[in-house]
Amino acid sequence: MKLYLIIVLFIIMLLLNVSIYPQDKSETMITKNGTEYKYIINGEQTQKAETFYKILLKNENPKYRLNKIPLIVSDLEDPNISSPFFAMSYTQDKTSTLKIVLFKNVIERFFKNNILDILQNKFQNEDKKKLNITPEYFYLKILLHHLSHFSGPSAIQMSTKETVFIDTLLLNNFKTIEEIRADMSSLSILKQLIIKEKLTEKEKKDIFKLHIAHLLYLNKHSKDKTSCSIQLNFFKKAGALTYNMITNEISIDWLELDTSIKELLKITKNFEKKAETSETTISKFIEKFSTISDNGEKK
Repeated sequence: MKLYLIIVLFIIMLLLNVSIYPQDKSETMITKNGTEYKYIINGEQTQKAETFYKILLKNENPKYRLNKIPLIVSDLEDPNISSPFFAMSYTQDKTSTLKIVLFKNVIERFFKNNILDILQNKFQNEDKKKLNITPEYFYLKILLHHLSHFSGPSAIQMSTKETVFIDTLLLNNFKTIEEIRADMSSLSILKQLIIKEKLTEKEKKDIFKLHIAHLLYLNKHSKDKTSCSIQLNFFKKAGALTYNMITNEISIDWLELDTSIKELLKITKNFEKKAETSETTISKFIEKFSTISDNGEKK
């Protein structure tokens, strides 16, 4: 009887054109400096984010799984307001759950204004001829990165049986390692999306290329460029990226890049897993790979 009622309700919803996704609506969010941003929830994209999150967790420890990620995909209501952030987190009061709001139209505008030029001018000719990358790919890359922050442990059990947050153990190194792990985790999930026919091999390579372009932008413009510098230098050392000093262009060895992403993910996951004893090892790793020039050569 219950199944019958559910089927009838679903048919009625279709006839009335009622969305089965979370309801789209306007909300107000206040940033740290007091500026108010109104955003419109994109229910369909938020639902897709939940689907991607479930795929992402297939190879992760189930005990880190959240029943529902606190991430909402949205668009800024006023397109003339420019947010310097791809996402913002907030709580409405001290007792409410943390919410993270991802601004899809801000991400896509950033791609058009900053990343597209790098894609068109920084990669070698054979890569340029195959260039057919849309803002949607860049949005997917950023979305998967934010989802990846929820796919690993936030705390570990010490040898003393005490449970301690990883950021407390790694201190200043935590942000660098966590950003790299989230990047590598988000790129690693692309293979699973191909298997589930949500992505093609060509699109996977395009997102890899987008990631390299984004790293190049951040390495030049970001105040805190450590995590992206480490990635670029790690890929270069592995032979995944080759810099032509004459043309100032980059060529990609796709097989080496795929291998390097897996290796860097393994390294950073291990750092967090063994946070109690890995502080010295992490510091040496960061020192080894963090200094890089605009063209990718070690300074």
